[in-house]
Amino acid sequence: MTPLTQASFQTLPNPRRLPPGVPIKVWVIVVVLLSLFATQNIIEMRRESSTSDEVAHLPAGYSYLLKRDFRLNPEHPPLIKVLCALPLLVLRPHMNFNDPLWNIPPHQSEFGSHFLYSNDADRLLFYGRMPMVLISTLLGLIIFRWAQQLYGNVPGLCALTLFAFSPNLIAHSHLVTTDVGVTTFLTAAFYFLWRYLLLGERRSVYWSSLAMGAAMASKFSAIVLLPVAVVLLWMFWGPGPFGEDPTKLQALGGDMQDVRGRKSRNSSRRKEKAELALPRQEIWKSLLRLERAKILGIVIFVCIVGLIAQFAYLGSFDPTLYLRGLEQVNKNHRPYFQYYLHGNLKTGGWWYYFLVAFLVKATAPFIIMVFLGLIRLIKSWRSEWKAAVFLILPAAVYTTAVCALADPLGVRYLLPVFPFLMILSCRVVPFPTGKRIAACAAGCLLVWHVSSSLMAFPNHLSYFNEFVRGPAHGIEWLDDSNVDWGQDLKVLKEVLDRQGIPFVTLHSFSRFDNPEHYGIHCFRPTADEWGVIVKYPPPGYYAVSAHWLARQKALGLDWMKKYQVVANVGNSMFVFRVS
Repeated sequence: MTPLTQASFQTLPNPRRLPPGVPIKVWVIVVVLLSLFATQNIIEMRRESSTSDEVAHLPAGYSYLLKRDFRLNPEHPPLIKVLCALPLLVLRPHMNFNDPLWNIPPHQSEFGSHFLYSNDADRLLFYGRMPMVLISTLLGLIIFRWAQQLYGNVPGLCALTLFAFSPNLIAHSHLVTTDVGVTTFLTAAFYFLWRYLLLGERRSVYWSSLAMGAAMASKFSAIVLLPVAVVLLWMFWGPGPFGEDPTKLQALGGDMQDVRGRKSRNSSRRKEKAELALPRQEIWKSLLRLERAKILGIVIFVCIVGLIAQFAYLGSFDPTLYLRGLEQVNKNHRPYFQYYLHGNLKTGGWWYYFLVAFLVKATAPFIIMVFLGLIRLIKSWRSEWKAAVFLILPAAVYTTAVCALADPLGVRYLLPVFPFLMILSCRVVPFPTGKRIAACAAGCLLVWHVSSSLMAFPNHLSYFNEFVRGPAHGIEWLDDSNVDWGQDLKVLKEVLDRQGIPFVTLHSFSRFDNPEHYGIHCFRPTADEWGVIVKYPPPGYYAVSAHWLARQKALGLDWMKKYQVVANVGNSMFVFRVS
């Protein structure tokens, strides 16, 4: 494999040097876009109630800090939960470790619900969500820097705009969940790896290994990209911090070619062999030393990743914690559960579920830009492949792994792919070539992207694009965290007060939702009771999760057509009047 040389990366005029410094006016735009992103997140998280996973994640993180005991929520690594729980050390909420549920790990959500709602749940959620807003804002900065250093200032701002108004990233960037955390650290890992292999910066490879370790300590799915990082290190090994300068490999390879050429031209093979025996031996020894240095560097990289993943367990010396957690992934999911896609229920789901979810949940202009970016990449593949492989390979491997291994429950599992596609899609911006028609087209796509996202504000979790006629028709395609995750109980209370509805029969997303905490007077039927009610509902008002409406429609019970819709609560819940 040819080592990294100055011709390896041809997207930059001088691949050993970054583009000129970012002008002040560009940094001002970056700050404005990141501020808009953070502001949208803060507004949405203040109006949202606890989502299903947060009931388990935030209390688990707080228990880790207090007890160094990792029995709660072992199916996810601790880093994101610990970071989000750090503000709680200042608030000092009470956690009852005498609760019998503490000793029954499968009841982690019940224990977490008791903890949250025995304290000021809204206050705990607000401060627990703030670290996620900071982490996701860092993701935006990394996306800008990578795109800017690859293609220039204007494409960098284009990529940042795609990020700052991405409905799916906004929806999950302020929740105490692992999806955006692992997205940030994986993007950082491959960005710094790209910088190291491009510039030979010693510190970049260390930052890459730290970020990869943080990704693996955030979500177990990150482990599928560790081999990709190792392969890229092996393929593009550059001037490294662990051994010889691999540029010697080129010189050594040239010496070998000279040896072979001289050998073929010389009629006296025995004589030449004797003359060149010593140089050949020295060349092979140097090559072996270089290969050993490369292997040593990769081993050190992997060791740092492992140490960071272990360090996330707060100094525990038990190396089996990570492996035992890895074994717990998906163990709490029911094997015969029927998954939902486009009006159909199926045990085991569909291999193409996440591809469909991306096509209906990502904004339409973003999908178009990704498609155009791939076309442009194919046209200029010879000159750009070594830079593009850092975007294409991680995205392709992660998408394949998710489609093959993940339960089809939400587009959020695919979020780590979004930053790579955003950087790739900004390649379509024709700056500074002066192609006005192409520039206007790219500008129109960006305006469409921003306006589509703003029209969904502040209900980004239930966003669907124009290809499927918008959020109002989302339940025709997907369920679960794509439409409702229990986040709109606060808004439901406001809607009921505004409509003058004092009492409802509530069928929310999760049994761990706490409508009474928000002052909602309701009757909550059990699963068996709801099975009877849904077919023959008595007269009255019903507030039903969009998740359950989608599944009922697949079973032939279309409440949207059968009963009067009194109110639409953020396209995640609907209030019906049955007369």
